[in-house]
Parts: sequence; structure tokens; C-alpha cells
Amino acid sequence: MSISNHEEGFSFVEILLVILVVLVIGFGGYWVYSQNQSSQNTTNESQESSVGRDYIAEESTDVLLVPELGVKLLIDYDVTDIVYVINDFNNAELASVTLADSYPNCDIRNTYINSYGVEMKGIESGFIGSYTDAEANDQFFYPGSTYEGIFGDEALRIDGVNYFVVHHFQSPCLPNTATSEHKAIESEFREAVKTSSLEVL
Repeated sequence: MSISNHEEGFSFVEILLVILVVLVIGFGGYWVYSQNQSSQNTTNESQESSVGRDYIAEESTDVLLVPELGVKLLIDYDVTDIVYVINDFNNAELASVTLADSYPNCDIRNTYINSYGVEMKGIESGFIGSYTDAEANDQFFYPGSTYEGIFGDEALRIDGVNYFVVHHFQSPCLPNTATSEHKAIESEFREAVKTSSLEVL
């Protein structure tokens, strides 16, 4: 009888020991895991702080990234209201999303049929263009004007390519029935493009 009781008591102690060992291992594993997470968070924070202002600028609402051209447009305007399209000349045409969504004539993303039955493309409010050093003295728009003569001082030069920003009126795409709010957006956006600048992406 006493042997049988001793065996039952021994198995109870074994169970307690196993539970204790499992708890110790579990606690130890949790402690190691939490230490690793803390260390990893510190590393990520230091990496983000080393990126600094460029990282913040790219996430800002007044910087439009144009990776196709390798540039970013610094503009005093909410970029969530800007749409751009790369055209056949490798220019980034710019337009207001609000105006593009409201009027087909202002939507540079699509074509539309005008009142004469002719397929037209939406009118942009400006564009980011470029010219190579070899094209610097080529005519730009009107006779007697050259790329270098107009944009030479303001162009962003990247590996022999010179990038510039052109602004113009998008108002021709607005109908006579356009709201005063939309007319104000056109004016504000045009002025913002006019005073914008480019940086390397």
C-alpha cells in the first residue's frame, strides 16, 4: 500500500515539475522575444531619422513625385488634387483632379469628342518637359526662342538632360457654366504651377 501511495505522490511532483519547467521556458522565450522587438524598433527609428527631411518631403502634400522622369515637383498646392500623364513627348502633363473629374475638356487622362465631332485631348494646366544639351538651341514654341534661352537658368540638369516646368491657362477647358469655385481652382492651380520648382527624385 505504502509503495502505491509513494508512486502516486511521485507522479504528482513530476507533473508539478513539468508545469514549472514549461512556465520557466515560456517566460524566458517571451523575455527574449520582447528584447528582440525592442532592439528592432530602435534600429528602424534610427534608420528613419537618418533619412530625415527627404523622407518627410516625399510624404508631404506639396511634393508631387514623378518617377517616370526622375524628378519631384515642389508646389504650393495640395498634390492630392493633381493628376499627371506622360505624353508621347515624354512630358508630364499636369491638371487639377477636381477640374478633370468635372469637365471632359479638362481631363488629360482621356479624349473626348468636341462639338465638331473631332476627338480631342483634355487641356492641361502645365507640364514638366525636358531637353538634352544637344537640343538647347532648338526652337521652343515660337520663332527666335530656344530651350536654353527660356529655361537655361531655371532648368534642373540631370546627366545631360534639362527639366523645366511650363504653366499656362487651363481655363479654355472650362465651360461658361463653370462654377466660381472651379474658376478659382483653375487660377490657384495655374499660379502654383507657375511658382513651382523641380528637384531630383
